[in-house]
Amino acid sequence: MLAGRNGDPVAVARQLYGDEPVTLALLQRAAVAPASTGDTGWAGALAGQAVLDFVANLPQSAAGRLFARALRVDLAGVGSVAVPGRLDPATGGTMSWVQEGAPIPVRQANLGSTVIGPMSKLGGLVVLTRQVAEAGGEAAFRTLLEEDASVSLDASAFSPEAATDSRPAGLLNGIAPLTATAGGGESAMQADLAKLAGAVFAAGGREVVFVANPAQAFTAALRLQGREVEVLPSVGVAPGTIIAIDPGTVAASVDPTPDFDRSIHALLHMEADDPAAISTPGTPNVSAGNLRSLFQTDSLGVRCILSATWARRSGAVAYMTDVAW
Repeated sequence: MLAGRNGDPVAVARQLYGDEPVTLALLQRAAVAPASTGDTGWAGALAGQAVLDFVANLPQSAAGRLFARALRVDLAGVGSVAVPGRLDPATGGTMSWVQEGAPIPVRQANLGSTVIGPMSKLGGLVVLTRQVAEAGGEAAFRTLLEEDASVSLDASAFSPEAATDSRPAGLLNGIAPLTATAGGGESAMQADLAKLAGAVFAAGGREVVFVANPAQAFTAALRLQGREVEVLPSVGVAPGTIIAIDPGTVAASVDPTPDFDRSIHALLHMEADDPAAISTPGTPNVSAGNLRSLFQTDSLGVRCILSATWARRSGAVAYMTDVAW
């Protein structure tokens, strides 16, 4: 007779399979609970009171502000677009003054192309009970999802990660970090910003925008008052990391606002880290654990999807980590 037949499934699994790691991991993975009025750490603060519109106008992400100045690409109706660009920085002297009636020199450009697309998507879901939704929770959690999308977009865009089947490469992919100036203080800050800007201009950049963690962005704003230097703060950038980029080196296609959808009938796998398909055909068929029927539990699911993709057209980007100021 198996111990725990009507009790602990982990005990049963250990008796059948010993300490086999995959089985134990599946049984012990962290499940996600829906937002309920009785959970003070999740949604209890929303119950029995009106919820203020605590963010009337969400601050735009640094990536969103950068993409607004980048080359905008319309991917409607197509999977991808090849964007042409120079393979070498534009330099002076490539065109000549020509005397009247004289032949005009014929030039040959050194061009390449960068493929942007298809669109990728950032997605998130929250589940809350009807009581929480009616107390104003739906609007609050929509705002939280929108904030999460903003931070996740920045963290993905300003990363050195390579492209995968689900996301585009970070803008820092393939770029080696520069060495930060030692010593700290304003002199180190000025030296670091000058080195970063110089690298961008050497790669053919025409302008430079800095992106930094809010701590470094605030320090720079205090020390650069009255100077025309733009530093965008982003919590998606690690503390101590400074990025310099020419917006023109980026091609981007981003939905202007996240797409929200809601359901009271869906069946969901309540898993945050590695959600599975509800059912996977096989021998035997496999069903995901910890399923929840929104209809049966009188709950509401709110889904947020932000569609976006981008590509770097040139090497006019530089960054450094562990700055001392």
